[in-house]
Amino acid sequence: MSALSLSLLSCTGSAPSISGFMNPKSEIFIDNMSKSGDLYQEESSYDYPYYDEFDWAFNAGAYFTIKNIALGSEFGTSGFKPVLGLKNNYVGALAWLSFDPSGATTTTYGAAIAEQYTLNSALRLGMYEYVNRSAIVSFETGEVFRDAVGYKSYFESGLGIYGAISIIKTVGFAAEYKIGRQIKTHEIRRYLDLKVFYSFDIKS
Repeated sequence: MSALSLSLLSCTGSAPSISGFMNPKSEIFIDNMSKSGDLYQEESSYDYPYYDEFDWAFNAGAYFTIKNIALGSEFGTSGFKPVLGLKNNYVGALAWLSFDPSGATTTTYGAAIAEQYTLNSALRLGMYEYVNRSAIVSFETGEVFRDAVGYKSYFESGLGIYGAISIIKTVGFAAEYKIGRQIKTHEIRRYLDLKVFYSFDIKS
């Protein structure tokens, strides 16, 4: 595995796009997420393993809605996440798994409850509560590349808000912001997710 792929997948397990899951239609999207707060970011060293938790991620994905069932997946620099849940236009419940394709960390998972208010056919506002298990890779610096040598996992719970607007009939923009607290040790993480999406209907 190259050093680039290992460094990009230095942490897995963050919550997927809740605004995408709660879209009354199906959607395809790309997004960019930034993360700040009490991150595990240590100076690289040749003498001992160190943690380097990512502070950004780029992902793409799709959600498919058939009646009150939504399923989808996301893939990118925060791992691969299959997602499944139930929803209507106002509330939803979902769960997900998160896999690290490099094999450097364990499989992680999470769940969320979402509440949504639709102002009109173009604008949706929502909030959600989530809990998830995340994993962070530890590295050793070699002569040329750094190598993944282990990981540690933690549980996080938090709250999020989002807004999604359709700029034209099928294309829109969404923004999500959430704050999570690491269970037991209480580190705080803040996430900002900006997304462009394309909506479409599936006949059932």
